[in-house]
Amino acid sequence: MAKLVSKTYADALFELAVEKGCEDAWLEDAKALLEILHENEELAKLMNHPQIVKEEKLQIIENIFKGKTADEIVGLMCQLIEKDHFKDMESVFACFVDSVKEYKNIGTAYVISAMELSMQQKDEIVKKLLETTHYVEIEMNYEVDASLIGGMVIRIKDRVVDSSIKTRLQKLTSEVSQIQAQNLSTQLEVPNSKDEIAQLTSSFNEMLTRLDNAFSTQKQFSANAAHELRTPLAVLQTNLEVFEKKQEPEMIEYRQLFTMIKEQTARLSQLVGTLLDMTNLKSVPRTDHVSLEELVDEVFCDLDPVAEKAGISIHFDDSSSQDWHTDVHTPDASALNNNIRNITGSYVLLYRAVYNLVENAIKYNRPNGSVTVSVKEKNSQVMILVKDTGIGISPENQKKIFDPFFRVDKSRSRAMGGAGLGLALVDSIAREHGGSVKVLESNEKGSIIALMLPVSSLKN
Repeated sequence: MAKLVSKTYADALFELAVEKGCEDAWLEDAKALLEILHENEELAKLMNHPQIVKEEKLQIIENIFKGKTADEIVGLMCQLIEKDHFKDMESVFACFVDSVKEYKNIGTAYVISAMELSMQQKDEIVKKLLETTHYVEIEMNYEVDASLIGGMVIRIKDRVVDSSIKTRLQKLTSEVSQIQAQNLSTQLEVPNSKDEIAQLTSSFNEMLTRLDNAFSTQKQFSANAAHELRTPLAVLQTNLEVFEKKQEPEMIEYRQLFTMIKEQTARLSQLVGTLLDMTNLKSVPRTDHVSLEELVDEVFCDLDPVAEKAGISIHFDDSSSQDWHTDVHTPDASALNNNIRNITGSYVLLYRAVYNLVENAIKYNRPNGSVTVSVKEKNSQVMILVKDTGIGISPENQKKIFDPFFRVDKSRSRAMGGAGLGLALVDSIAREHGGSVKVLESNEKGSIIALMLPVSSLKN
């Protein structure tokens, strides 16, 4: 009701102003009147006091505004008092001001910034607003609010442009809170601003991509691990069910069953142990002073029975030359330094890495073949080289062999009890030490795999 009253009086005053051609003068009078009404609380108390009669209130209005404000405006004020609408007076003249401004294409902008704006910045804002609106003039109202952190909020009527960092961070926070493990592939919209928020959003998207890839890899790893565990369990279950149906098993059948159980439980134990090793890498200290010659020697001692059984000779090459081809990524023999003997890292992990490389070279070698280990240094890298005389690895599989559960020859790997985790563990250990593992060379005469570690961070 009050809003209707205000608009009715305001429209009447506006029409009269246009008719008389006094809209400019009356606009200024109305703006001055609004400022007085807004700032003078005592006047409002007098006009609303129940013990002051209307005649006295009218006299007060005339004393204050007569001769200083257009007679029509003073008359409207008196009319509002007579009809007990003083409480609506501010609203009436505010509505009138808006009508005149709209008529003259004058806009009112409210700008809230995180810090005080310079005159140049204010001029740029006005220029931009005039270019993007239909207004020929804009009245600016500025306010500082440090909670915005940066940027500003601009409001013209119902149009709001919010470029504040506070709002953008709130939006980013809201979007981030909606992301769950199930939708890590979601990408946040990157602002066109090219500022810190845009950089933060881009970085967050990159992190989401890495998390999604890691999560997918973990899911695949878990699925593969479950499959590998399920296989020996299925063998155990099937053989036990068959044995259970036998009426009077013979002693040889008991022995066969016992051997099968022993083999499959050993397989399970090895698989579980490797899985635990891979999950606990980061918790292992890497501050040991490791003698590489002693480490290789220990590996050879532990694997000597395995090599002898397979008919494979293993030895450590301490010479200064190698008989394998090199390219731009591989150190040449003449430049190699054999003086690297001690590094800093985890003895347990590095032992496991070298052990797995040598064991793999033994398992997948030719009959009466050989495995040669050497330690070299070049370009701030120490390289533990494992050379075998196997059948080689195809180019398309040379990177895949370090993926968890990957097998070049699945049937042969299963026959040897392999789950495709040995080289994957080597890769993880290398990366935990800031290094890498790769196939340097592979052909029908054999392969050379290098465990590479950064000398700068590992040397004594």
